[in-house]
Amino acid sequence: MPHHITRRDFVNGAALAVAAGLTPLDQLLAQTAAPYPPALTGLRGSHAGAFEVMHGLAREGKTYSIDGMADEESYDLVVVGAGLAGLSAAWFYREQVPNARILILDNHDDFGGHAKRNEFSAGGRMILGYGGSESIVWPDYGKAAKRLFSALRLEPARFEQESVFHRTLYPGLKLSKATFFAKEAFGADKLVTGDPTVLGFDEFGASNPGARGIAAFLADCPLSDAARAGVLALYEGSKDFMAGKSKEEKLAILGKTSYRDFVDKICGLPKDAGDYFQGRLNDNFGLGIDAIAAYDAMEGGLPGAKGLGIADEFDAHGDEPYVHHFPDGNSSIARMIVRSLVKGVAPGRDMNDIVTARFDYGKLDLAGSSVRIRLNATAVIVRNEGKGVSVGYVQDGKLHRVRGRRTVVATYGMVMPYIVPEIPEESRDILSSNVKSPLLYTKVQLKSWESFVELGVHNIAAPMSTWSTVKLDYPVSLGAYQFPRDPKGPGAIHMVHVPLEPNQGLDARDQCRVGRQRLLETEFSVLEAGIRDQLQRMLGPGGFNAARDIEAITLNRWSHGYSYYWNSLYDDVEAGEANAEKAKKPIGRIALANSDTAWDAYAHSAIAEAARAVKELIGG
Repeated sequence: MPHHITRRDFVNGAALAVAAGLTPLDQLLAQTAAPYPPALTGLRGSHAGAFEVMHGLAREGKTYSIDGMADEESYDLVVVGAGLAGLSAAWFYREQVPNARILILDNHDDFGGHAKRNEFSAGGRMILGYGGSESIVWPDYGKAAKRLFSALRLEPARFEQESVFHRTLYPGLKLSKATFFAKEAFGADKLVTGDPTVLGFDEFGASNPGARGIAAFLADCPLSDAARAGVLALYEGSKDFMAGKSKEEKLAILGKTSYRDFVDKICGLPKDAGDYFQGRLNDNFGLGIDAIAAYDAMEGGLPGAKGLGIADEFDAHGDEPYVHHFPDGNSSIARMIVRSLVKGVAPGRDMNDIVTARFDYGKLDLAGSSVRIRLNATAVIVRNEGKGVSVGYVQDGKLHRVRGRRTVVATYGMVMPYIVPEIPEESRDILSSNVKSPLLYTKVQLKSWESFVELGVHNIAAPMSTWSTVKLDYPVSLGAYQFPRDPKGPGAIHMVHVPLEPNQGLDARDQCRVGRQRLLETEFSVLEAGIRDQLQRMLGPGGFNAARDIEAITLNRWSHGYSYYWNSLYDDVEAGEANAEKAKKPIGRIALANSDTAWDAYAHSAIAEAARAVKELIGG
């Protein structure tokens, strides 16, 4: 451990050390003020204290009874979950009932759910990053989100301006995408620049500045000759590996064949060809190519469609730049909603000032406020009772009971059946089957990012490595916040790990279950060592020194990450979608809503589900 990083930076959920130079009185005031979760480093996301109560309920069969308990408080609406869906539900409800009294409960020590803000302090300036939900994705995000954004003065089109999203910064420094080949899988550690692959949504659209021709790129990759030739044929579309079959037959097969099996079995390519693709979709899908249908993988950007003659099946979404992104991701959306709901919690009025607005967490749950957000509070029972809803929650080890005229349950879908006993059995089975992908979104604060410039890279895919994506953060400036554009100065990088069990014969859900358990059991010190090792091996040739250059690490652990989506490899998609619609029907005065009830891991889906739930409860 470098001497300049204190141990408390790395304790689960520990606060940052008090900034150097403060007077003793200032230090005392800082220590006694309300906690400020965005500035915590170490193990965040699903942090210690956030999940134990629910695990006791769901895993160990623990039960809670609020029978005989008096209602401590009464509200017009109680919301379970302060993620984007829960916060949006509160906003839409208050839109319809302006004077409503609302209580929002959340099991974490911060609001926003997966829309997590990571703050660092370096050289007297703030460096922001996202620890989860990262982008609005695209401008056509649905009526509910448009209505909400308009009221909040959030203008997504602003991100298309170079002065906000600096799309020319990395190309101007001659930085390109790259692929890192680890010696354990490919025989040698090697970073190959100029990767021409465009996957899903990209900040540069389909242009991919700095990309080399695929043949030249592959010539530098440590692959066998047979693998290199096969991968080249897939990219160039020079061979139809399913010749003799009709387009309809090909599509049917690709929907029931994983991309890994497509490469290994249908194309007959050697193992290192499949390994070349193995981790490339982990970040976008939350699954590896052995658990993604070949059709979906090709739609997501992996090659093969051209040679099969089915390229016209896929949308050209790669042409749309992926730029609708705050410096702290969708946390700014959550913060804008909270600022509009809780009087005096933060200054400002629009998307410019939200980025640097300092929130007073001590005002989130004040007696007398019309909207209160109660953190570190895990709901354990929600039930219709009389003309309202009784809600039991645990905070600091104590069971409490509150009452609401109506309730929106906006927590994970698979948790809903454990806390809402009235959910019908068939619906319980559907909701419980939404097994979310486990994720580690990691932010590493660097003393400088000169090594990236020296190597000529900004985004590195690492197909068979623990951290499958390593990249410089999105270059966004907004309001008073300026992205750190000087490579000689501090910056932050984003790293993605999706703990799975690929190529072991497990379906997507079982891989996620196994990966989730491993994620929960892995100590921070082990993860930290892996981060340092992989960065050193990747960036060392560019002058990077992990002991010198890493100044802070925030690990955003999401044991329940991306919502499950209906997967043609394992599911009857049409039946699943129909059953999911039935499963989210309201139960009396209780409505269910989050991205899981949409089976779609996007912010706009969570917002749309919230609007739907409120409409079910009160109309409008």
